[in-house]
Amino acid sequence: MSRTGHRGALVALISLTTLACNEDSNDTAVGGSETRVTYYDDVLPILNDHCVSCHTDGGLGPFVVDDYEEAKAWAMSISAAASSRTMPPWGVDNSGSCNEFVDARWLEDEEIAVLEAWVQDGMLEGDATIETPEPPTPPVLSGDGIVDVVTPLYSPVPDEPGSIEDYQCFLIDMNQGSDRYLVGFDVIPGNDRTVHHVLGFKVNPGVFNNEKTMQDLDAASPDQLGWDCTGAAGENVFVEGVPVTWAPGTGATLFPEGTGIPMRDDDMLVMQVHYNLANDDAEDETTIRLSFADEVERPAVQVLWDPFLYASVLGSPEYLEHGKESVRYEWSDTIATMTNITDAESVEVYGLLPHMHKRGRKMTIDFETDAGMTCGARVDRWDFNWQQGYFLEEPLTVGLDQKMHVSCDWNTMQDTAPIAGGFGTKDEMCLVGLYVVPN
Repeated sequence: MSRTGHRGALVALISLTTLACNEDSNDTAVGGSETRVTYYDDVLPILNDHCVSCHTDGGLGPFVVDDYEEAKAWAMSISAAASSRTMPPWGVDNSGSCNEFVDARWLEDEEIAVLEAWVQDGMLEGDATIETPEPPTPPVLSGDGIVDVVTPLYSPVPDEPGSIEDYQCFLIDMNQGSDRYLVGFDVIPGNDRTVHHVLGFKVNPGVFNNEKTMQDLDAASPDQLGWDCTGAAGENVFVEGVPVTWAPGTGATLFPEGTGIPMRDDDMLVMQVHYNLANDDAEDETTIRLSFADEVERPAVQVLWDPFLYASVLGSPEYLEHGKESVRYEWSDTIATMTNITDAESVEVYGLLPHMHKRGRKMTIDFETDAGMTCGARVDRWDFNWQQGYFLEEPLTVGLDQKMHVSCDWNTMQDTAPIAGGFGTKDEMCLVGLYVVPN
């Protein structure tokens, strides 16, 4: 039987029967069948598709999965992480119950069942000579208009004593020479073992005293390049959008065809690089590749919106109750209010960026549409350390007078005082980024 046929038969059997757990015997394993799960036949193709981009020699993952002996040693952890959906890292539900998203790192239920069955069957090796497809090649940028910007050569320093995390911001002056449109991006870490994710915040230096705020943040740490910025682009730095959201294994991101984000000549990017020092603490110099176009068919509007944060900024903060396993906050606003679009009847919602801080548990984003209330995205297990934007496979059409409804849920058990909205990790956010195109 071919590898594909073997795997298909196996999945069917798993779906219909209960696996017997027997590590040492070569007796039948699934409902009397002689088909047994093996690493090379069944498991490695799944790992290649979803895990090898990080869990390979020299990668960010703490162990490799493209070697049988090491994968076997970590098999129980691999299966448990897959079953709980903490790995592969993917923040929004992609089951189809609340949309599906472009390039989702999402294991199908049948694939999770195969990993569980491999553990139960004894983590058998199988035929090492079988031909296994190579891991998928990540997308790349191409064409004219590509500009490379580089973060300074930087030696990561933990944000707190005993921590392995460093969130550092670097100011990038674009010096474009003219207004243009950003249509895609890619990130090439200088050190694959430390760069955990990269966020690029669009900042207008002339708004809300941004230029001086960033200068002061940089000057406050003269012994380091850039400044600490766990929350976003730094304390009190007001941002207009997050056009760059990258995590390892994603490859290049291309915005929906014919669309792009307007970038003014004087716009700057604040690049937040999250370094994880569990594997290495060597210096890094990360390249961000930006793909520009002079014109696009449909200019996009990217906004960030968070009434919980704005209440604090405007001097009338709302507070989350401390000492609770679950504290919820809900808000809603019209598309017109959030985007300031006035010359259209509706928008197509292409992209969503959910954002909370470290207390976050869950978030739901729903839209009023002509078809009724429609689920935009659902975050069931918020993980502050894995953040990115998500593009919908099929955009949602939402009228300017129709609302987006957001619900955030936090765990405040470790807090001894109420928590307000703010930019630092001592504060919280219930923020959503939108990538929309007016109709």
